[in-house]
Amino acid sequence: MTDRTYENLPTLIGELKRSAIDAYMKSQGWHIDDGTKYHLGDSNVTRPAADGSGGGDWSWIGFWDIGNDGQDSKWRAAFDSVRSNIDETLQPWLDLPDTAALLEDDIEQMRQANRLLSFSPSGGTGGGNIPGYLTGINENLDAMSGTTIATFKAEFLLQLEKAIGGHHGITVILGSALAASNEIWIRARKTVADIVGETQQALHAYAEGGDISWEVILQVAGYAVEGAGLFATGGAEIALKGAGQGLKILTETTTKKDTKATAPSGDYESLMTGFGNSLQELSDAIKAEEDALADNLTLNTGKVRADQGSYDLKRPGLLDISDDSQADIIVISRPLVDEITRTYLPFTADELDSARSQAYLATYEAYRDGSIGRGSNGISPEFSELQWILIDLVRDLEWETRNGAKTLDLAIEDIGRADTAAEDDLEKHHREVKDGSGATPWT
Repeated sequence: MTDRTYENLPTLIGELKRSAIDAYMKSQGWHIDDGTKYHLGDSNVTRPAADGSGGGDWSWIGFWDIGNDGQDSKWRAAFDSVRSNIDETLQPWLDLPDTAALLEDDIEQMRQANRLLSFSPSGGTGGGNIPGYLTGINENLDAMSGTTIATFKAEFLLQLEKAIGGHHGITVILGSALAASNEIWIRARKTVADIVGETQQALHAYAEGGDISWEVILQVAGYAVEGAGLFATGGAEIALKGAGQGLKILTETTTKKDTKATAPSGDYESLMTGFGNSLQELSDAIKAEEDALADNLTLNTGKVRADQGSYDLKRPGLLDISDDSQADIIVISRPLVDEITRTYLPFTADELDSARSQAYLATYEAYRDGSIGRGSNGISPEFSELQWILIDLVRDLEWETRNGAKTLDLAIEDIGRADTAAEDDLEKHHREVKDGSGATPWT
């Protein structure tokens, strides 16, 4: 017996076609004779091969030769009709998302973005380097003072953890959606194979005159929640620690695990109708799971948009300085300040840039025939909207962090000096940054 896997679907479909033709001939009063032909009275018709191909050659074994009279064409056409019906029913299901080749890579990309933005090993997938850099910044803050610095500290440096924590929370939501989609399609592929295999066995039993047993579990049911939990290890509360207000991982749906497809009646027509109905029920089950994921993404996108301050820091006023006369900066310990401007902030910016790149690569690739689930794009519109908000938010924060450090470093170099190259560098830098990063997360 062929293993019921999606990879074995061509073989399973061939076996289904042969059993379906066997059952069809049984419904017409014919019987299988010695495994190679069907028999009715003095007529024989060749049976299809094990892969469902061929068959339909009529012959007469009676005393008088009555001639073929188009019998071959009649039965070959009948067999082709059975095969075509199966092909048409299965056609939308023959190119389902290959999770091993697509979604698993996307999940890993988002997991890496999640790690880079994480503040502790319990925060999703493990802590990144940013917490150490922010600790260094906070420890060195007393090395400089003045009103310009006080504002920079209050509005930016001391708010970095909140903003990055919000970005981390968004990766949890997006990663959970990818992980859930992955689980749904793993099980959708298996369920298709089960439907084909179970229908084949039922048709074979009908053709042989035996007892018909038919049971298919719609394995996708409940896996929007189950899959989401695989990404948010440690639970939602831990995974979303430090995120903005109200982000929610999907924790419940109206669907239930181990939901069964409707069992058909035990004759040829009913079994073939049940075959198509089961695939439709699978599509409906996929849609229910995808609807739950899409609703969760939309909910969280709305929460992010409504709480922009937790994700998008105000542009540092420091970036508007073009001359030291505009700044009130008192340097108490230059080496400690240099650690902030030349090490901790640039390194934080590097980590943010890496996280942005990883999040960008984590695309949703669960595309399929438009008749299945939520349609050909699945949850892509909802996923992409939140993903691009995240990408632009991290891009903007990386730009502000890197250029804030450079502005502060150049301003300190410029303090108390006459017009020099250092001052020119500060003015040039101001011209370069005055228009911002170009990121537009809210449009």
